[in-house]
Amino acid sequence: MTSFCGHAGSSSRHPCLICTALGPRWAGDGPLVALYSCLQLGSQSRGSPRTVEQSMDVCRALGTCFENADLPQPLTHDQHRSIQRRPLMFVPPEDIALSPLHLILGMTSDTLRLAAEVVHASAGPARATVFCTELGQLLLNRAGVEPAPYFGGTLEGRECHRIG
Repeated sequence: MTSFCGHAGSSSRHPCLICTALGPRWAGDGPLVALYSCLQLGSQSRGSPRTVEQSMDVCRALGTCFENADLPQPLTHDQHRSIQRRPLMFVPPEDIALSPLHLILGMTSDTLRLAAEVVHASAGPARATVFCTELGQLLLNRAGVEPAPYFGGTLEGRECHRIG
């Protein structure tokens, strides 16, 4: 669906096809979080719904270029909101149904990472290490979740950019 919409995908700053909320926070994101909200806020996230008009605006701004990177002066973050390529079709966000598998995979890993960040912030790095170790053992022993490399480790964790 991201290809149809020209969206940069789930690893972009605005990973959701339905709203403009930011994905996981990065250092210095305060002003952007204040403007767009953040998916880590859960039900309190106040990202505004995407519109077909926003996609059309990006399409008009791209002119004859296919991608934002092809422009002499690329669009700013506020102009493209992670729509990096010319949309193949304009899809109203309310017509996009997310796959339950994608929801579970994205939410599960983000929730586990957020839990580790909360323990780290509230109890310190030593307790966070113990928490993550205990959580890993719990997932392995009780839930049957076993670590497995993706494509020989190429897609392991945040190192998926090693593909190529």
